[in-house]
Amino acid sequence: MVVVGELCRIDADVSTSAIIDPSITLAGDPAEIAAACLAGVDPRIAERLRPGMILLVDGVLGIGTGASDAALALLAGGIVVVIARRPVPAFVDAAQHLGLPVVAVDPVPPWHDGDLLRVDLRRGQLRRRGDSTFDVTPTPDQVLVVMRQAMMWQQTRRSLEEEGDDG
Repeated sequence: MVVVGELCRIDADVSTSAIIDPSITLAGDPAEIAAACLAGVDPRIAERLRPGMILLVDGVLGIGTGASDAALALLAGGIVVVIARRPVPAFVDAAQHLGLPVVAVDPVPPWHDGDLLRVDLRRGQLRRRGDSTFDVTPTPDQVLVVMRQAMMWQQTRRSLEEEGDDG
């Protein structure tokens, strides 16, 4: 599976509570969760997120409790792939269980916010337009299956929101 998306880069460690405030996940409103995604890192990031973005974290990603809620918040915010220097294994497991691939890369490439990336999850290749390819561990097939299912559910949700609820 190949994903092409705009990069959102964070040069810091990102805990699960910085991804999403646990009190917001209690409400369960997907729109509210999406609007608050990554606001604990920088409120401007939450405003920039759009469907199809790729998150790059140059630091530790996913330390803390609530890994599943944090991964769900990233999906709600439109993140389709996460690239991190040091992803916490519990976060990786939770994210991949929800269909959000997490790719470890060390050192982190010198890419910038807004760069267009091509991520070949099956082959384990990352590339920015005009750059050389970074080889990473390929994403397991079972994660790609769950990712496809998650993408279908997201598309269904967007279609229902556009059509409205006629009760």
